[in-house]
Order: sequence, then structure tokens, then C-alpha cells
Amino acid sequence: MKILICLFLVLGGQAKADILLEPVLGYEFASYTQKITSAGGVATVTPEWKGNGPRYGGRLGLSFPFVFLAGEYTQGEVEGDRSGQLVDPTDLAVLAGVKVPMLRAWVGYIFRSETSLIKGSGYKAGIGLGFLPFVSLNAEYISRTFDRYTGSLAPGSTFGADMKSYVFSVSLPLEF
Repeated sequence: MKILICLFLVLGGQAKADILLEPVLGYEFASYTQKITSAGGVATVTPEWKGNGPRYGGRLGLSFPFVFLAGEYTQGEVEGDRSGQLVDPTDLAVLAGVKVPMLRAWVGYIFRSETSLIKGSGYKAGIGLGFLPFVSLNAEYISRTFDRYTGSLAPGSTFGADMKSYVFSVSLPLEF
């Protein structure tokens, strides 16, 4: 009973949900490693490379007092530090976050992350600081694991890749 009273006091006695619409524009700094193992057990590891590039997308969800839930679609293009290296991840994620005036924090599960040749999933965590009305400066950590290769591999071969990123972005968290 005490928990119900505390929830009632914290949430203000009224359930109120707004629609959250949040366009996002940012820049991603990433590192990428992949490993292909042949049927005979011989592994070929591509040396880790680093890259960066633009990232954009948006969030759509529900915003409650102190909490928000959203779906997220983002895409980008990370160009590697060696010629010919390009990863263009497109992510679909679900997020859950907390918010107080001028500060938001969230965690998310990326249930679909894909590029032109690889597919996988991952997770993310971020924090946002609001300085102006409707403007948030954000920092996120994203970890993706790719386990499916859509190109051709030798029969019996396995594929795996990891991409770790930091994204710095500006967003407009609008609530209606």
C-alpha cells in the first residue's frame, strides 16, 4: 500500500502521456572488427579499423512524467580510416528512458541492425542535456554484433563482426 501511495505522489495523481516525436542528427565514431572461420576451423580476422561519419533518424513514442518509451530508426555511413572501408548501418531499436528538466538518460535494444552485406543486433545507452527549448545535445554508446553475412561464403564457414560506436548528436524532443 505504501508503494501505491508513493507512486501516486510521484506521478501527480494523474496518468498523462504525450506523443514523443524526436528528429536526430549526429556524428558517429566507430571501430569495427570481423572474423570469418572456414569449415576447416581456420580463422581470418580483419584487423580492427576505425571510422566516422554522419548519422540521422528519429524517435517516435510515448512520454510520461519522468519516463519515456520510444521506437527509433537511424541510419548512417561510417567511412574507415583505410581506403575502401565503408559500413552503412541502419538500425531499428526500442528505447526506455528517464527524464527530469534539462536531463534525459536512456537504454535501448537494437533488434535489427543491417548494412548492405551484414545483419545483426545490439544495444545502446545515452544521455541528453537540454539547453534551449526543444533542443537536446546527446551522447550515446552503441554496441552492435553482426552474425549474418548476406554475401557468399564458402560452405561451412561462419561469420562474425563487432562494431562499437560513440555518437554525438543534436535532437528536437517534441511532445504533443
